[in-house]
Amino acid sequence: MDAEIACDRASGSTDHPAGRGCAAADLCSVGWHVCKNGAELSAQNGDCGTLEADGFFATQQPASGGVCAGGGNDDVFGCMRGAVGANLANAVCQPLNAVMSTTTALPGWNLGTNPINERLNATKQNLLGGVLCCKG
Repeated sequence: MDAEIACDRASGSTDHPAGRGCAAADLCSVGWHVCKNGAELSAQNGDCGTLEADGFFATQQPASGGVCAGGGNDDVFGCMRGAVGANLANAVCQPLNAVMSTTTALPGWNLGTNPINERLNATKQNLLGGVLCCKG
C-alpha cells in the first residue's frame, strides 16, 4: 500500500477505472493522507464506529509478528464494518478493530504471498472498503 499519490487523486475516474495505476494515497482528498496508525486516527477524534460504509478500511499501521506495535510491514490493520472474515485486531491496536493477513484477506483484497510484507503488497479490486484518511 503506497502512501504517495500516483494518479493525482483520480482513482476511479475514466482515466483510472477501478483505480488502475493509482496508489492508496490517491483515495484521500487534498490536505488528507492515509492514516499512519490508530493513534493518529484517535487524535483526530476518529474510531471504527464512525464508518458510514461497509468494508475494510486500511491504515499504514506498522506491525511485526501480527502485532500492531513497533515497526514492520506485517499484516494490514484498519477498521471494518459489515464485512466478515477479517480477524479482530488485538487490544494494542485500538481504536483499529480489524486485521488482515495473507491467509485472512477479505474478498477483493490481495495482500501478496509474503506473510511478513502484506502492508507493502496490499491492493484492492472492488468497491467495498478502502483506506482511512486523516487530515494534515
